[in-house]
Amino acid sequence: MKKSKILGLLLIAISISSTSLKAQVSEPDFIGEAYLLKNDISIILLDKEIADYTTGVSWSSNSCKALSIEISGDKAQTRFSSDESLKIVVRAADNNSDPLAIISVYKFKSAKNKRTVVLSEDNSWTVMESGTDSKDMVRFNGKKFGTSSYIIELNNLKPGEYGILVSNPNSRDEKRPVVATFGISQTQNSDLFNANSMSLTERWELGLEHQKGTFLPTAYKPTYILLGNLNTNPNTLPQSENPLYSFSEQQPMNALELKFQLSFKTKILQGIFGRHGDLWVAYTQSSRWQVYSQESSRPFRETNYEPEAILNFATNYRLFGFKGSLLGVTFTHQSNGQALPSSRSWNRVIFQLGFEKENWNIVLRPWIRIKDDDDENPAIADYAGRADLLVVHNWRNQQFSILGRHSLRSGENNHGSFQLDWALPLFGNLKGHLQIFQGYGESMIDYNYKQATFGVGISMIEW
Repeated sequence: MKKSKILGLLLIAISISSTSLKAQVSEPDFIGEAYLLKNDISIILLDKEIADYTTGVSWSSNSCKALSIEISGDKAQTRFSSDESLKIVVRAADNNSDPLAIISVYKFKSAKNKRTVVLSEDNSWTVMESGTDSKDMVRFNGKKFGTSSYIIELNNLKPGEYGILVSNPNSRDEKRPVVATFGISQTQNSDLFNANSMSLTERWELGLEHQKGTFLPTAYKPTYILLGNLNTNPNTLPQSENPLYSFSEQQPMNALELKFQLSFKTKILQGIFGRHGDLWVAYTQSSRWQVYSQESSRPFRETNYEPEAILNFATNYRLFGFKGSLLGVTFTHQSNGQALPSSRSWNRVIFQLGFEKENWNIVLRPWIRIKDDDDENPAIADYAGRADLLVVHNWRNQQFSILGRHSLRSGENNHGSFQLDWALPLFGNLKGHLQIFQGYGESMIDYNYKQATFGVGISMIEW
């Protein structure tokens, strides 16, 4: 008897608590209005904006007729972090219907001081119904809240601009719908080790929704350790076209060594020309360690240092199915920090074009070498190249990349190289890493020496 009384009291308490919550938090006033309900029962109102329906042609879908919504301004004022789970209360005419039938959540594209989303596309050029087949619709779970509202849950939203549209039976012919808008910003912690499988737009913060401010270290090139890197043709007598920088005696070298690379970047200026142009600085260091050469005291055979200054601009055009998203210019210095006769270095101005589509990134980089008065490696561009092409593909939590370089010359100056990398998940953020290199310029000391290397190890950051 006592147990049944206790159970009854618990049920009454839960009922009172639920009723109290709804009493403390009132519903939004008008259809289409919404707010974020926080765990402490406080609320944050979402922006309420007036949109316009527009029609046109969607070139991304074989010239379909497209119905879109357009909102003035490139970003919402109300913003949340990408690691937040959102519970949003949305007002409707009533809550007797399934919320999926009357509430739509969209991810908008932001460009040229406006936000747009394609609601539907139709190849037949006939009348279309709004919201029936949008590729930018966001899934959600919803349940009743109060007498005329729903509470919807949104999880794992990517950075960007979002809007909530509610069907209003009182204005079926409305040409300027009310949209509850908000933005998702990238969480700024652990960005240095949380950059795998990113698009170029995300990696270089090319959209307003991806911008994280200045002086935040982020990933640049891959960071890895090849515990075993086998050289099939070790360069025991490094040479240069400048005789002062050529070895006269064979150097002891084990064909098996350890190789590692560290790389990061940070933005130091944002929006240099109005809203356009970001200035970055970057640093990459790669080392070849003769750790398995006990007889020669396990020396570091070669370390290359590469500081860079990078000016990037966002672009938006289509080429062979890819989005052209990046245009940039870089000044880079690369050297091995050695004295005669081991010293190698060069300075370059690099131009870069970036292209992307789902799971693919492509970066083309031609460059101009800045000549030195005392040239340690006069023909380095004929061997290490005058341009490179990087192709990255992400597939099922794995990443495949190929980096090719070429001298852009024919005949006896026709030289180049390629490097293949494969990263596959092990546990947590740790990945297994395989690397194959073939050609000239595996390191600065080997710029004019042809060789092949095969490496296996681990990595934490990929392209």
